[in-house]
Amino acid sequence: MQTITFRELSRYTSQFANAIEDLGIKKGDRIAIFVDQSLEFYVGLFGALKRGAVAVPCSTLFGSEAMEYRLKDSNAKMLIISRKHLKAFDTSMVENIIEVEDLINYIKDERTSYEYKTNVYDLAILRYTSGTTRKPIYPYLIGTKV
Repeated sequence: MQTITFRELSRYTSQFANAIEDLGIKKGDRIAIFVDQSLEFYVGLFGALKRGAVAVPCSTLFGSEAMEYRLKDSNAKMLIISRKHLKAFDTSMVENIIEVEDLINYIKDERTSYEYKTNVYDLAILRYTSGTTRKPIYPYLIGTKV
């Protein structure tokens, strides 16, 4: 089991927010997170929120059709994914891909503070239904008035 303090998590998420801002990720851009729950999952999730991007968490149990649908439908500008899953489906529609195994090393030289510019009406998380009986939809628009 890995233990992390709020201070460490804040530092990592600020570093991630700075890194994705440098890549051109803007407020409202979607970031798909196709990673098992781990430190990197939460750095991606909370770092995206700090930046004002919209997190799109995806189950690593999804097959290629389900994942490709979510990438296209959400218009994801970034994908965080493990190497083992990277070759499983077409990711050509995503501009930026970060392999989860490299995420912490990728952000290590970034600034450790980040001043976020979000407000209570900004969309935070786009969570799709499973899509087992029909096309997935996103009934969960977290962080905004619907």
